[in-house]
Amino acid sequence: MPNSPLKILGLLFPVLEIALFIFVASLIGFWYTVLMVLGTTALGIFLVRHHGMRGLERMVQQQGTAKFQGIVSAPVAMTAGLLLIIPGFITDFFGLLVLIPGARRLFMGLMVKKKPGRPGETSTSSSKGQEESGFHTIEGEYWSDDEKKEP
Repeated sequence: MPNSPLKILGLLFPVLEIALFIFVASLIGFWYTVLMVLGTTALGIFLVRHHGMRGLERMVQQQGTAKFQGIVSAPVAMTAGLLLIIPGFITDFFGLLVLIPGARRLFMGLMVKKKPGRPGETSTSSSKGQEESGFHTIEGEYWSDDEKKEP
């Protein structure tokens, strides 16, 4: 895999971030640019702390009755926060984009439609209850490694 797209993006992304930082600094000044980057980092830290704790509390309080969209909302906000923590204007743009309610709903919709086990496939449930709630029952067996498995 000599030149995979991820390798190229991994090398090109920091160069683009630095070039954009220099461009913005030339327009508004170096210290204002640094203040903008530090401000979005502080906003990202706040979002991660606030939505992370609130999301965990909501999941504990509504254990078993929580709607999937409500559970997904906190990780989406935390993702926005993490994007804002990473210094750079491109990641800040995507972090702020995810904070816009319409874009957040679109992002959550993309997350909810995917099956966890199979990338690229959408959820197709025949049961009306499962289709409305977004939850699917998976039956199976498990055992502890400490216990001996009987044939």
